[in-house]
Amino acid sequence: MADSDEPISKRLRRRKDATEPETLKSSTTSATKSPTKSSTKSSPSPEEALTQENVSDSLLCLTDNCLQKLFERLDIESLCQMANVCKRFRPISERAFSERHKKFVFEGRSCKNSVFRRVLCKFGHLITSIDASEAHFAPGEKLDVNAIAKYCTNNLEKLIVSDTTIDCGVVKPLFSRLKHLDLTMCDFTGNKIDLFKNCPNLEVFGFQANFGDSEPLDYHRSIGFVVQKYPKLESLAFDSSFIAVDACFRLLALNPQIKTLEITAPPEDIYIQRVVQYAKNVEVLAIQPGFWSNTAEIQTRKEFLQLGQLKKLKKLYLSASDEPYSKLAAPLSDAFAKNNVPIECLSLREFTIGSKEIKSILKLKAMKFLSLDEVGNVTDADLVPLNKELPLLENLQLYFGTKAKTPITADGLTKMVKDGKHLEYLGLVDIKNLKIDKKAFDDLLKAAQSRGNEKTLTIEIIGNKKTTSFNVPEDVQRDGGKHLKIEYKAREVEY
Repeated sequence: MADSDEPISKRLRRRKDATEPETLKSSTTSATKSPTKSSTKSSPSPEEALTQENVSDSLLCLTDNCLQKLFERLDIESLCQMANVCKRFRPISERAFSERHKKFVFEGRSCKNSVFRRVLCKFGHLITSIDASEAHFAPGEKLDVNAIAKYCTNNLEKLIVSDTTIDCGVVKPLFSRLKHLDLTMCDFTGNKIDLFKNCPNLEVFGFQANFGDSEPLDYHRSIGFVVQKYPKLESLAFDSSFIAVDACFRLLALNPQIKTLEITAPPEDIYIQRVVQYAKNVEVLAIQPGFWSNTAEIQTRKEFLQLGQLKKLKKLYLSASDEPYSKLAAPLSDAFAKNNVPIECLSLREFTIGSKEIKSILKLKAMKFLSLDEVGNVTDADLVPLNKELPLLENLQLYFGTKAKTPITADGLTKMVKDGKHLEYLGLVDIKNLKIDKKAFDDLLKAAQSRGNEKTLTIEIIGNKKTTSFNVPEDVQRDGGKHLKIEYKAREVEY
C-alpha cells in the first residue's frame, strides 16, 4: 500500500513488472551485492587483502576499531570468512555485521542455501530482520526456513519469505516470537492447526496462500489455520481472492483493533460490507484487485459509499477495477466530507476524474497526499485550485487519460507551485501540450522561492515527445536546484 507514496517513475516501472503493490522492505545491504572494487590497481580491495590466507602481521597490529572499519566494507561471504580467522576477528566481524546487515536482505537470481546457512550460523543471533522475498533458487531448491528457526534464536523480530516450504513443528517457536511476519505462496507441512495459536507479539501479518494447481482441493479449503486472535495485531495484508475470502472476514472479526488493512481482492460489495462491519478502527485501507474471486461480481453505489462510515480512516488506496465504481469518485469524496472523515492520503486508480470529481476532492481539507489516475477533460481552472484549496498538500500525482488534451499550461503550473506552500513533489504523467523553456522555468523558480520555506520542490514530468518539451540549460537548472528540481522524460509512444 505504500507504492503510491513513491515518485511516479518508480511506480511506472513497478506497474510494468507487477500488478499489485509491493510489500515495504527495510533499507539494507543485500547479501548478494558486493561493494565496488577500487579502481587503483596498486591498492587491493578489502576482499583481496583480508582473506583467510593473507592475514599479515601488519594487519594484526591494527586496532580493533580500524579492523572493524575495514570489515564493514566486506560483502557478507567475506565477512563470514573473517569470522573464522581467529578468536580476535570473530567479535569484530560481529560488530561489523551488526552495523550493516542485522536487517538482512537475501536476494538475487542464483541464491544458494549454503551461503544462507553460513551467514545464519555465524551471525544469526544478531539478525533482527530477514527479507528473503526476492531470493530465487535453482529449480527444485527452496529457501531453508528451518535454518532460520535453528540459528535466529535471540533477536529476530521480522521475517518475510515467499515460495518456500514451512515445517510447522520446526518454526512454531520462532513464529511465536515474531512481531512482523509475511508469508507469500508458501506450502505447509506438519500440524498447521496449532501454528498460529500462540503469537502474542505479532503486530504486522501478511498472508497469501499458495493456490497452485498441483495441490489437492482440500488444501485450498484448509487455510483457516491462520484465523486466530492476535492481541497486538495492527497491520494485516491478506490475499482474499478465490476461496480465501471467508478466512479473511473471520480474521477481521477476531481482530477489530486492526489499523492498517490491505486486501488483495476485487473491490466488490461483499468486501466493502465486511470491511465497514469489522474494521471500524482502520486508519489505512488498500483494496487492490486480485486474480481470483468466488463471490458474485456486484458493485453498487450504495455499498461503495459505505466507505464513508469509516470514521478513523486517514489513508485510502483504491482501484476501481470495474466501470460501476469508476464513476463514483465524486460521491465518495462527498461522503468523506459529510462525515468529517480525516482523509490525509487518497490514491484512486482507474477512476474517471474530471472537473466534478476534483471539486468534490477539494472539500477534503486534511489532504497531504493525492494521486489521481485517469484524469480526463480538465483545464487550468480545474487543477490550479488543488494546492490553494488543499493547503496541507505535500505530494500530488496526476495521471492523465486520453481525453486530457491540454490539462495544464506553463502559467497554470506556475500558479499551482506558488499556492503549494507545503508541496514537495508534483508528478504529471502522460501530459500533453506542455512546453517548459527558460522563461517558464524562471517563473516556476520564482514561484517556488516565494513560498517562504527551505523545502526543495521536485516536479516530475512524463509526456509525449511530439507535444511536450523541456528546453532549459543545465546551468540554469543547477542554479535553481536549491528550490526547484524538474525531472523530465519524453516517451516516443502514443498513450
